Amino acid sequence: MQISVEELKRRLDSQKNLVNTLTLPKLNDDPNLPKIVEKVTPPETSKAILAGTLAGLGEKVVDIAPALDMEIPAIKRAQRTKSLVVALPRANTIDRVREMALERTLECLGLITEEKLEGAELKQLADVASKLSRVAANTVTKEKGGTTVNLVVYSPEPRQEASYRVLDI
Repeated sequence: MQISVEELKRRLDSQKNLVNTLTLPKLNDDPNLPKIVEKVTPPETSKAILAGTLAGLGEKVVDIAPALDMEIPAIKRAQRTKSLVVALPRANTIDRVREMALERTLECLGLITEEKLEGAELKQLADVASKLSRVAANTVTKEKGGTTVNLVVYSPEPRQEASYRVLDI
């Protein structure tokens, strides 16, 4: 089916066209509403992702702010936001960094042999153990406000045989 240009314009401009019935009126057309003077734009998405990632990995917000030229509240917002534009890449980046840290830790553990441990001083061994435990602690996701479960088991109190009543039948 072919239609002419006039018929196409008539159909597009018709009130029965869904596009014409479903479009919302523009807010700026209403003279009673105040005009928008200045539009506030959030920080760049890539900066927000980077700031949220660094803050999520334990970097100090005070150190991140001058490096990325961002304000501290914006960095904290980027760290906590649940907006998928920022939260999803931030979570993926943090997971990638954690995986790399664990892989490298396992590689280092594979390189430690018994001969090296025997020749090492106790202070060096303690330092290595401390650093490895710090990596493990920083890679575990921390749950805020986690609930603790208390399990209470009641058991009957033991009694002596003399404390029972005896019936003779």
